[in-house]
Amino acid sequence: FQVLGAMVERAAGASVADVLERETFAPVGMPGATLRPLSRPGARVARVEIAGARSADPAHELYNSAYFKRLGRADAGLFATPRDVALLLEMYRLGGRGVLPAELAAEAILSQTHGIPGRYGAYEWESCDFGWGWEIKNGKQPHPTGARTSARTFGHLGGSGALAFCDPERELTVVIHTLRDFSDGWATGRPYLSRVATGVVGAVDGEG
Repeated sequence: FQVLGAMVERAAGASVADVLERETFAPVGMPGATLRPLSRPGARVARVEIAGARSADPAHELYNSAYFKRLGRADAGLFATPRDVALLLEMYRLGGRGVLPAELAAEAILSQTHGIPGRYGAYEWESCDFGWGWEIKNGKQPHPTGARTSARTFGHLGGSGALAFCDPERELTVVIHTLRDFSDGWATGRPYLSRVATGVVGAVDGEG
C-alpha cells in the first residue's frame, strides 16, 4: 500500500493524504477523517493503549506520537470517527454512491484472492479472502465478525483496536472503536470483539 500510495502521489501531483481528503473523504461526507490530524487545530484524537507498555516507553508511542500523526501513510494511520468509517462502508455497499464507479465498488467487496492461504492479525485461513482493500468473510471460521454474519460480509480489523464491518445481506454496518491495540491478542484470544459483533447481529435478527 505504500507503493500504491507513491504511485497515486506521482500521478496526482499531490500527497496521498490530500488526494484522499479531496477524492474520498469530502465527497463521502467524512469530515473527521484524515491521515494528518496534527494539521487540524483542535482535532480530538483518542490515545491508544499499548499492552504491556508504560507511558514513557517508546513502544507506547507507536500510534500516539506526533511523528506517527504526521506521516500520512497510505498503509496505516487513518484517523476517523466511527460515523466516518460507517459512511465509508456504506458507500461500498450502496454501489459507490457516485464517489466510485459502481463496477469498481462491487469488485472491491468481492474476493480477489480466493484459494490463497494467509494470515490476518491472529487469524489464519486456508483461503484468506480479500477484495480491493477490504477483508471478505466468505467461508472463514473463526472470523472477527462472529459466526452469524453472512459470507458477503466485508470490513477491516485495525491493529489499533478497531473492528468495522458491513453485512450487505442484513443491510447492517457496525463500527467498534476501542482504546487498546491488539498486540497481546486480547480481542482475538478471548475473543471479545467477535462476541460483541455476534451480540449485535443477534439483536438485529431479533434473537437477543
